[in-house]
Amino acid sequence: MMEIATIEKALNHLARPAEVLKMRVAAGQDATGEEAIWVWMVVPPGVATDPTVLDKLLQLKGNVREQLAKLAPGVWPYIRIENPGDTAEQAKSP
Repeated sequence: MMEIATIEKALNHLARPAEVLKMRVAAGQDATGEEAIWVWMVVPPGVATDPTVLDKLLQLKGNVREQLAKLAPGVWPYIRIENPGDTAEQAKSP
């Protein structure tokens, strides 16, 4: 498999909606023990609830999946939306 830094650089050069601040990539074994790649599309708080933005994110998810098939064939991709602000708010909640 290609180096994670190379994959992350390639994914961050994909055309993406302005709402996606960056993409983070990690590799490892998934729950089944198979080699996998995790991609987090980092967005500002509340963005993912907008239906128009959600459509753009789903389109980007498909593009990321296609790119990963070329860069790391046979490796299962897990593509998620990460909203650091919402995570911080949830951690504060009782």
